[in-house]
Amino acid sequence: MIKLICLSLLLFLGFLVNAQPIPVTITTTANGHVMMRNGSPYFIKGAGGDAFPDRLKEYGGNSIRTWGTDASTITMLDQAHQLGLTVMMGLWVGHQEHGFDYNNTIAVRDQLEAFRLWVRQYKDHPAVLAWGIGNEVELNVSSASFNKKAWDAINEIAVMIHAEDGNHPTLTITAGIDVGKAKDIMQRAPALDLIGVNAYAGIGGVAGTLATAGWQKPHVITEWGPNGPWEVSKTTWGAELEQTSTEKAALYKSRYESAILGNPEKCLGSYVFLWADKVEGTPTWFGLFMPTTAGEETEVVDVMNYVWSGAWPANRAPKIVSARINTRSASQSPVLINDVGNIATIEVTDAENDPLTYEFLFRPETGTAGTTNSPPATITYLPGLIVQQNSTTITFRAPANLQNYRLYVFVRDNHNNVATANIPFRVALEPLTSTDPATIYATMDAYVRAGTNADERYGVTDIQRLLTRLDPSNESNVRESYVGFDVSSINKGIDKVLLKIVGGGTPGVKTSVLGLRNKTWSENQITWTNKPITTAQELKALDTITIGNNTGYYEWNVTSFVNQARFEKEGFVTFLIRNITPSDNPTNWQSRETRPSPPALAFTLNDGNIVTSLEDETLNGTHIYPNPFSNSFFVNALTSDPIKQTSVYSLAGQLLYSKEINYTTTEIILGNDLLAGLYLLQIQWSNKGVTYHKLIKE
Repeated sequence: MIKLICLSLLLFLGFLVNAQPIPVTITTTANGHVMMRNGSPYFIKGAGGDAFPDRLKEYGGNSIRTWGTDASTITMLDQAHQLGLTVMMGLWVGHQEHGFDYNNTIAVRDQLEAFRLWVRQYKDHPAVLAWGIGNEVELNVSSASFNKKAWDAINEIAVMIHAEDGNHPTLTITAGIDVGKAKDIMQRAPALDLIGVNAYAGIGGVAGTLATAGWQKPHVITEWGPNGPWEVSKTTWGAELEQTSTEKAALYKSRYESAILGNPEKCLGSYVFLWADKVEGTPTWFGLFMPTTAGEETEVVDVMNYVWSGAWPANRAPKIVSARINTRSASQSPVLINDVGNIATIEVTDAENDPLTYEFLFRPETGTAGTTNSPPATITYLPGLIVQQNSTTITFRAPANLQNYRLYVFVRDNHNNVATANIPFRVALEPLTSTDPATIYATMDAYVRAGTNADERYGVTDIQRLLTRLDPSNESNVRESYVGFDVSSINKGIDKVLLKIVGGGTPGVKTSVLGLRNKTWSENQITWTNKPITTAQELKALDTITIGNNTGYYEWNVTSFVNQARFEKEGFVTFLIRNITPSDNPTNWQSRETRPSPPALAFTLNDGNIVTSLEDETLNGTHIYPNPFSNSFFVNALTSDPIKQTSVYSLAGQLLYSKEINYTTTEIILGNDLLAGLYLLQIQWSNKGVTYHKLIKE
């Protein structure tokens, strides 16, 4: 092993002794600036990244751009030279954004001396084209806050390079360009031979901006491609709209012909971004290749082949015509409102009529807008959503969680070509409809938060969960939840009603449910500031449970409250859920938007019909008087059907009185000890079943 290392070192040292640099200069003619390499004009047809250098050469490219230099660079330089390619050598200059302090003279000096070693090591390699000093050192720092000593340091590095290497020009690379930035570089870094500009949507204005600033030297477009995620239109919820590979291909061709070839007197060429695959924004936004072993090529590669060589490849990538979810394109902000039966379609053409395969993949978005600049170790997709696929069309289920997603479609031919499209979509499922008449799902729910968050609408921003918490030491940690139900369909006798919600939290925390009547609120508008006001009566808990170690259904008995609401002909009821035990963490409850177990009212019903007014009593063959009553009342059957049994219940279902009779009229004496309030009278008729009637005790 030591012998091999020594041999490699000797070979490398031999290269250093025998290497012959190829001189590169920039000359000015009557027609503008020209880069000369070994005495001949050299127009840069370059690509950012060192993947697939053999294809770069084959398709008409001639140069590779790097962003940094290290000990592994020699391998890339040797390979490039063997292929007849050049390399723009990147020197990664410290960024203020990342903490580099240009007021620290020692750090600035150490950076320069480190670069000096790399320049000495590689300056004589025949593949070296130029030295790119820094990449976007001003990025993400306002012009007012940016330390312009960074340009001074870059100028010092350029002076050093010229002293060490008399054969290669220097440039710095900026994030776009404006007049002020160009003037600062002109003033502070005069040793630079040219400037490199990374430009996407603004590529067409680079030459004009430099001219306005009075820049007299040439420029290179050191990164260019599609519009970045920061430059595109968005869905209604803020997800960036990525172009299809076909739309990108047309844009690359137009930009190359107009902004690069269209400025021959100023522009010395370009480096297309990115000659590799890359996760930035999405897995497909910037990469000209797909992350597969074969390095599948998009239609943009076809375009670069054409603009570099003047000829299209023999077999071209498929073209995307349209991509839709439920007939809506990405720009139409598709929203899924059904659990199942959703349809996605892709329309494609292929110049050679190659057999095509279609892959549909779903991926959750990250962040508010949905794209990410932090690539995961592996790109993962959601399994199990596709129900059926017929080549260009799929039927699929909506993802379970209500959030933002993106559907990726990959269309492949049998020549290592691929077309790509993606559609951001949102899941906002309609509330579940119960098929069980004894179960009703919530139609509204939201949580609110006190303190500094009192005006936040969590029913809009956090729709997938409900929260409760009590923190007496910090009111900003107090949360309550509201759940509303439409109970107008319940017209049978109610024996029992349970409020059931899936959730869990700190064991031992007690949570109460209160009932609110005659309240109007919206889950999209409710905040702590405008939440429904509770009366003293409503502040009494209907039921209280204790959180256990499990995460599952918890039940509160709300029979009396729902019974009273139905007898008052109220079709909508609201429950307020609040913790009455302090806890360090909130209790999480499953909202109505989640599947398959939203908050529910579970009824135990009987065959009795609810009678709520005198008119209804008369139609039902009954007259109850007086009602309200003091200590007794009469029940009079208005038909020949005799009464078989009468029973009186509390709203909670407690039996208070029962008597079997066989008369059409009877007096029921309850006495003065009964508390004032609402009660239920159950009448068992001899022939027509059971009815329930409202009783009011004065």
